[in-house]
Amino acid sequence: MSFRSTSSDDVISNQRRRGRGYDLSFSIPAGAGPVASVELLPGQGLVWDAGSILYAEGGLRITRSPARGREMVLISNAGGRAPARVHVGSRQHGPLGAFDLARHNRRLVFARTALAGVGPGVAINRYGRLSRNAVSQEDAGLTMLEAEGGGWLFLSAAGGVVEHRLIPGEGVTAGGDRLVAFSATVDIDEVRDLSAGGMQSSSFVRLTGPGTIWLQTAFPRHMADVPSMPLRVERPGGRPVLNVVR
Repeated sequence: MSFRSTSSDDVISNQRRRGRGYDLSFSIPAGAGPVASVELLPGQGLVWDAGSILYAEGGLRITRSPARGREMVLISNAGGRAPARVHVGSRQHGPLGAFDLARHNRRLVFARTALAGVGPGVAINRYGRLSRNAVSQEDAGLTMLEAEGGGWLFLSAAGGVVEHRLIPGEGVTAGGDRLVAFSATVDIDEVRDLSAGGMQSSSFVRLTGPGTIWLQTAFPRHMADVPSMPLRVERPGGRPVLNVVR
């Protein structure tokens, strides 16, 4: 499960499975706008972009998360006794995607601008394998993050999404600002700087398999940062259900 095709009427949905403490029930319906409906059980929490929350049902609580630049909020069913739903969107003009990290070897690399939400059991860290300084990464849209864990990661894209599976040793060259996400098994290397050519893509990267890559067809909106401090939400009894770290 990842992105729904913009030309498809399919609905991306998941029903929480028993025995998986980090699982979520949600649906991303077909339609022009990127909208998701996520059910939170008592004790569950979800981190989402504050500017993309439509409305929360029942007794869901919305609180700010430690953030640097970008406002991310925690939506929690901390004191509720029954499941409740939150309805959320995205700042990008394109589809929403849902990634079960347990099916991606528990790791996925993605562009900072693609982050929409983080479910329980997922840690977000800086991805340090690009040898560019922070300013250049900002300009080229190459600030990448890595998600680890066994929960759900929600990403958004600009325009449409192209998914391509790379066989071992297969390589492709892509515009840095067209990257949405790629498997952690994919190697990435900077190719060259084309900023002087008047092109919108200021950097190109070489992606080498094995693994899957997701590319967006439009230029993304650049956003500020993800939470920069550890964030934990615990069930009664101290069991952690959400962990977002630097």
